[in-house]
Amino acid sequence: MKNVIKILMVITVVACSNVKSENSTNMEEHKFKAGKNQVSFKSNGNLLMGHLYLPADYEHGKEYPAIVVGGSWTTVKEQMAGLYAQKLSENGFVALAFDHTNYGESEGIKRFFEDPKVKSVDFVNAMSYLNSLPMVSSSKTGGMGVCASGGYMAEAVGQTDQFKSFAAVVPWFNTDEVVNAFYGGESGIKERIEKSRAAVNKFQETGEMEYQLTISDSDPTAAMYGPFEYYLNPNIGQVANWSHDKFAVMSWEPWLTYRPVGAAKSIDIPTLIITSEGAATPKADQEFFELLQGEKELVWLEGGQLDFYYKDEQVNASVEKLVEHFRRTL
Repeated sequence: MKNVIKILMVITVVACSNVKSENSTNMEEHKFKAGKNQVSFKSNGNLLMGHLYLPADYEHGKEYPAIVVGGSWTTVKEQMAGLYAQKLSENGFVALAFDHTNYGESEGIKRFFEDPKVKSVDFVNAMSYLNSLPMVSSSKTGGMGVCASGGYMAEAVGQTDQFKSFAAVVPWFNTDEVVNAFYGGESGIKERIEKSRAAVNKFQETGEMEYQLTISDSDPTAAMYGPFEYYLNPNIGQVANWSHDKFAVMSWEPWLTYRPVGAAKSIDIPTLIITSEGAATPKADQEFFELLQGEKELVWLEGGQLDFYYKDEQVNASVEKLVEHFRRTL
């Protein structure tokens, strides 16, 4: 996977060699303001849409530490990534949440396709975009991922020196044990991978994507099956820009074969891991932490996995730790 990411990064670096000057021109035309700003940047030829959150005391001409923020698999910028980005900006950071390739308002022909490799490259390019902005101090840039983005961003951190600090909140790290437990053991994994390959063949032959439900509390064939209020409630996480009924079937093989824990061996920047005994993959979180090569801190809080996506107690406790970490390391 890292070799693939390196190849994609080389392509991206060549394509974006003039990003600084192009974005500088855009900055002259775009008047940034405190709070949420609509922004866009390129990743592998696709235009990605984002929300750039600036501190309440934002001043033109001043530089700030900046953080790229990512959320759970399948999600968009209006969900947990946006919440954490907003809260980080309230504590003096520039923070970027965005729609990944194939998701939300961003481009990509394989809609709702969950590809860890592509998402990791998106994070590298998001950081390059942040570094092109006049209000960002390039020596003070970090990354923060919630759930699956903990792994996606870990891969990105290991591929570029643009990240100076890293943090993950209840990261979901797939291991053989995790995948077997959540996806029906050997038979369940085999079935999903076979369907994934069939969906890839269908797309190659017809250009048509095959989908299944993303979330359901009544249909066990959904990608996420259970009473998950965050995703099921339109007043919480089931936002208009997110697809609750379209999960690309071709996503299964790249997702189920993805193993991000080893990425920790390439990370030597200061890293904070926030997790819980009630999180999805606490054992894997511990394994990842132990493999980190640099300054590191592991914080255990109380709560279930999805509690950290939106509940005040878990989110605020996490933000407090994140702010301490990034203020100290950026």
